[in-house]
Amino acid sequence: MTTIILPGQTPQESIRLETRRKNAIENAQEGTLTVGQLAEAAKLEKKYLGNRKRTEPLPHFNCHGLSFACRRTRIWRTPEIAKILKDDGYTPVAEKDVLPGDLVIYFYKGDAEHSGVIVAVGEFGLTVCSKWGMLQEFVHPLRNCPYDFTYLGYYRITA
Repeated sequence: MTTIILPGQTPQESIRLETRRKNAIENAQEGTLTVGQLAEAAKLEKKYLGNRKRTEPLPHFNCHGLSFACRRTRIWRTPEIAKILKDDGYTPVAEKDVLPGDLVIYFYKGDAEHSGVIVAVGEFGLTVCSKWGMLQEFVHPLRNCPYDFTYLGYYRITA
């Protein structure tokens, strides 16, 4: 493990993580949640009551860590997401062609703000499993989450 320091934060542990092309992926693992974060988790559960909570708050991974790193760490920078998409052979998929197992990325002002795994495709739309920051994992309808869903990208490994 190596230690990295994010702007305005204390040192955090990272794990060795690479793309299929052997390029390093910047990441960090958080160890604890604050009282404020736990309060936010409780607030989200109440606000998005129709969603299925999959886990309690777990600080060591985030949404991109769920989508791209098997729930082992946090990946937070958009350039790292772009690197993974390119190096690991992801290609864009039209929403009408999305299948379970494909990824969705929620973009906000050009940044990959959030991501998740499509777990169901049905007559009422897409269902996603995603991690909300360092808080809970939820299984939820595509647009029933606290992230901007104006610009969505869907991806599948094809290479």
